[in-house]
Amino acid sequence: MENKYQSFTGKLKVLAQEEPFLYRVKIYLLNSLVNRNNWQYLNLEDHLDRFVDTPLLVAYVNGGSKVGDKHNFRMKKGKDGREYASFTDATAERIVGWIRDREDVGIENIDGTDWIVATAYVWAWYAKELTDMLSVQGAEGMDVSIETLIEEMSMDGDTEVYTKYVILGTTILGKGVTPAVAGAHIRALSLQEGLEELKVRVAAYEDEKKNKHQERSIGRMNKRQIADIQAKFPDHRVLCASEDGMHVALLSKECVVCMYDFAEGETTVVPERIKSCSATISFEVGEDESITMGLNELAENLISENEELSAQLNSEREAKEAAENRVNELVQAENKRRVQSVKDALKAKFMEFNAGVEPDERADESLLCGITASAENGAYTDCRNEAGEWNGAEKACAELLAKCTEKMLSVKREKIERENAQSVIVWDRVKKNCGTGNGIEGLVSRVNK
Repeated sequence: MENKYQSFTGKLKVLAQEEPFLYRVKIYLLNSLVNRNNWQYLNLEDHLDRFVDTPLLVAYVNGGSKVGDKHNFRMKKGKDGREYASFTDATAERIVGWIRDREDVGIENIDGTDWIVATAYVWAWYAKELTDMLSVQGAEGMDVSIETLIEEMSMDGDTEVYTKYVILGTTILGKGVTPAVAGAHIRALSLQEGLEELKVRVAAYEDEKKNKHQERSIGRMNKRQIADIQAKFPDHRVLCASEDGMHVALLSKECVVCMYDFAEGETTVVPERIKSCSATISFEVGEDESITMGLNELAENLISENEELSAQLNSEREAKEAAENRVNELVQAENKRRVQSVKDALKAKFMEFNAGVEPDERADESLLCGITASAENGAYTDCRNEAGEWNGAEKACAELLAKCTEKMLSVKREKIERENAQSVIVWDRVKKNCGTGNGIEGLVSRVNK
């Protein structure tokens, strides 16, 4: 059988910028499903080695303004009469990266389907326009097409089954290019879903220092105006905005720099139109030299530091809360002890008082019950003397003693009044019985009366 060229559609997304001139990307390459062209690639595990040292390619069209297109090449005939693929035309694919190590290729199960997945690298110096695009849409993914040379195949009904094939390369497709395989779409990991696993950090590298005099400066909103527009972006922080409010720079909760452009007359934000973008900070170190870092990376470092501080703060809050709870437990226990101490002291003082007075002068238990009830309601738990020492029991006993003494004195007064009243009555009787005579006769007359 003559060798046959075929291609398969997958997807690429950015993982990180390894260094200023090298981007690391993750590519979902092949699966074993039957595609809409009735092709099926089998024996995926046996072909992992064949992806090593294969190139990544991209085509530039429309004078280089459009990044990515189809498998652009032209078949030519050589001097020996054989056809070959020529990549010399202006819009032909060109190599921009490669899959370099066997450790970078493996099998992953995605939504129940096994895929060959590889980590690859793009040379940013030779593909500036491509890496700029990756910085913007790398997180959502870009379609790619895998070019293969079929060596062994068979037919299963109408399906061409490929059991042995050579991997020629992987072409990054452009927007609007119809994928060759139906159902080959791979779910693009969002930045939020992939942050823990991938830590996406994409920053465009400036090849040369920009001429500040040639840059177009756009006026931006002040802080008060930005605070007003912030309400429209509840899931992002507004970094800055153009003076007319049409262009807004944002920072997502996952520390990704984004942009939103309002359409003419638009007032409501359409979340799907918030797009990630690259932003850099340049530090001048000399007259013609500067060092550059991605704003995403800076934000990530700041957020990481903030997370550490937040974790420390939460830990301290938990310790403080535990200490406060413990203090409250001790205070409650101490108050309970003080209440019981007051009750015991009152009872002892009540019995002591009644033991030292006449039975009819003893205090009624209602006096004890009243002060005891006040003690149970906390009336004496916070009493302190001039030295700051607790004296609730002493104060309660003093009040009880005062009430008991008052009761005793009241009883004594009543007794004296009764005795005085009885003395007056006896004296009156004596006076009535007394006569006016003198001597024995007068005495006898008074007695007889």
